[in-house]
Amino acid sequence: MLTILLYIVMLIRDYRLINSRDATINPTDYLQNLKEYQKHRAQIYGWIYYLYVFLLSIGLVLYFFEVLQSATKAFKIAAYSLSGLWLLFCTTYLRKRFVSHEQEKLSLMIDRLVRLQSQFD
Repeated sequence: MLTILLYIVMLIRDYRLINSRDATINPTDYLQNLKEYQKHRAQIYGWIYYLYVFLLSIGLVLYFFEVLQSATKAFKIAAYSLSGLWLLFCTTYLRKRFVSHEQEKLSLMIDRLVRLQSQFD
């Protein structure tokens, strides 16, 4: 529940940050703010992802501890190992793909705004 709440708070925070900036004041300042937002977002989301995985791991361990009490030792080891491998896969491979995809979308938007600004200069 804490991880879901954390994700919702970050979504609302990002929405407010983007929504609070007035794009009509100065396009150069707006582009600079977007670039700073992109850097800050990459740092924060990298840190939050590891916190999310840590909290999710704690939740899985507590869940498995209760559910697998009557299971055999081999099944417990297999369940914990598969869950650990899955989290490791998500942390290494899927996280990099997700972050690069999100950064690419924001970079594309910034590039389009830079081209639009250069047309007016």
